[in-house]
Amino acid sequence: MFRAADLRKRNSTLRDEIAVPDGCALYHMRILEKTGWLDERLFEGLEAFDLSLRAALYNRRTIRVADAAVRPFRAEKDLSAVRLQITAGNGKYIFYKNLPAGISLSLPVLFAAKAARAAAFRQGGTPEAGRLASERGRILCRLERAKRAALAEGVSVWPESLPDAAFLAMDDRNSRIYPLYLAEKEPFLFRRVPQYLRIRRQLARETAQLYRLLTRT
Repeated sequence: MFRAADLRKRNSTLRDEIAVPDGCALYHMRILEKTGWLDERLFEGLEAFDLSLRAALYNRRTIRVADAAVRPFRAEKDLSAVRLQITAGNGKYIFYKNLPAGISLSLPVLFAAKAARAAAFRQGGTPEAGRLASERGRILCRLERAKRAALAEGVSVWPESLPDAAFLAMDDRNSRIYPLYLAEKEPFLFRRVPQYLRIRRQLARETAQLYRLLTRT
C-alpha cells in the first residue's frame, strides 16, 4: 500500500492488485491507522485480500512485486481441509464487510468459487464440513452486526470468541476472549462511488486471481 508512481520508478515489474494472496507483505503504518489492522476473525485465510480491499476503499493501492521471491511455509497436509473450510467462510464475510451488496453480488466469480468449494468438499467426502463452511460466513456477518448494534447502544467492550470451534461448530459453551482487533462493516458513502467502480473494474480484471484465491487450500 504505497504510492504506485514512486515505486514504478524503481521496478518495472510492479502492478496494482486487490486479489492478493496471503504471504510476505509490507504495510504503511499511516494507512493501517486509517483502514484498520488485520481482522482477527480472518485467521488462516484471505487476511491480505481483506486488507487490500479495504485500502482500495480509502483510495490507496496495493502494489505487488511480480518477481519477488518468498520462501513459503510448508504446512502439514491434514491442515489443508481446515484451511479450505475457514477460507470459504471468510470470503463471504469479506465482501459483506467491505462492499455494498450491489457491487459484491455482481461478481460471478463468487458463485463459481462457491460451486468449486462445494465440489471439493464432496470429493473429499466431507459434505458436513462444506455446510459448516457456508455457515461460518453467515455467523461472521451476524457477529459483526451484533457488535455494531451493541456499540451503538453504549456497550464499551464486546467479547467475541476466536477459536475455530466457536465459528465452525457454533458451540455457545466456548470460552470467550477479548480479541485485539475486529473490523466493522464499512458504511456506504456516496463519495466512495468512484472507489466502488474502480474496485469492481479491477476485480473483473483479476477474475482468475480472485477465483484461485477463494478456492485455494
